[in-house]
Amino acid sequence: MTPSSLSLLTAAIPFACAALLVTAAATDLAARIIPNRIPALLLALGLVLHVAQGTLVAGLLVAAAVFVFAFVAWQFGAMGGGDVKLLAATAFCIAPPAVLALIVRVAIAGGVLGILYLVARRVVRAPAGPVPRLASLPARVLRAERWRIGRRFPLPYGIAIAVGGLITLI
Repeated sequence: MTPSSLSLLTAAIPFACAALLVTAAATDLAARIIPNRIPALLLALGLVLHVAQGTLVAGLLVAAAVFVFAFVAWQFGAMGGGDVKLLAATAFCIAPPAVLALIVRVAIAGGVLGILYLVARRVVRAPAGPVPRLASLPARVLRAERWRIGRRFPLPYGIAIAVGGLITLI
């Protein structure tokens, strides 16, 4: 691989990571699940990036530390398992010195998300009855989210991870 093609590849990786983060946020909002393939793809992109930049060991160490931190949070019920994997994989796609900024941005985005949901819990009422099958996808997601808010379901924290990751990537 020539240096110019390697440079082009490493320049495209943040855009691919951004697309995966947006997908993770959307699926977390719609279904409260982050498919395993999204963190796996982020890890693969991070691997290519770190190998190209010569920061593989540092990237692995930092991502492992983030995983351990998030795993402990999961043990205490503060995060979901998909969130743990997504956060660690996102950290692996970021330059090691910027991972602390990523964590701070995710925490701020999570705080904003939490405030929005606290306000929504006072305003939104859960819909009665099942979601109509022929409704559009956005309408079904909105109705399901209203139902979740009304019943005090956990936050879709993948959104906060995606926002923090996107801000850090840009």
